[in-house]
Amino acid sequence: MSDGANPSPNCARTARDLAAFRTFYRDHRARLVRYAEEIAPHHDYAAIADDALVALWRNWTAIEGNRLAWTRKVAHNLACSALRRTYELPIQPRERDQPLWGAVVTAEDHYEMRMTLQHANELSREQFLALLLPWFGCSPGEVAEELGVRPSTVRRYRATARRKLAAMRRRPLSGGGNR
Repeated sequence: MSDGANPSPNCARTARDLAAFRTFYRDHRARLVRYAEEIAPHHDYAAIADDALVALWRNWTAIEGNRLAWTRKVAHNLACSALRRTYELPIQPRERDQPLWGAVVTAEDHYEMRMTLQHANELSREQFLALLLPWFGCSPGEVAEELGVRPSTVRRYRATARRKLAAMRRRPLSGGGNR
């Protein structure tokens, strides 16, 4: 590195830091590439890993804890950002162009959605709609209006449906045994 103006105040500057970084790079780059590939397989995962390593180099002296964990977190964030950019639309869609299914925010929401669809026939119509309609962007008031009930009743339907789904998760898979 040159002794000129440095754009990052935390940038490693000593020969010992450089040697330690080179060792880190040699030991961990391949694993970081595989990690980024697991998260964003259809993106340039090697570039994601390299960008994470560049961020590590820029902050080498400022990182006091586990540098591998820090770098994995940066790679994770970069991969997630790449995935988000994939799904961002360059223009504002019209209302009729909106996707039917809203974005699932958390893994728990995604799991609940799958369970609801798999066990739709085991839930009452009201319970099914109380769980399903919010994923289409309906507010609790809109769900209540659709079902012709009060919002407190919709909350009760959702709670009952979630209890049923939780019970279904706990029961063994059918495969010839007694039920």
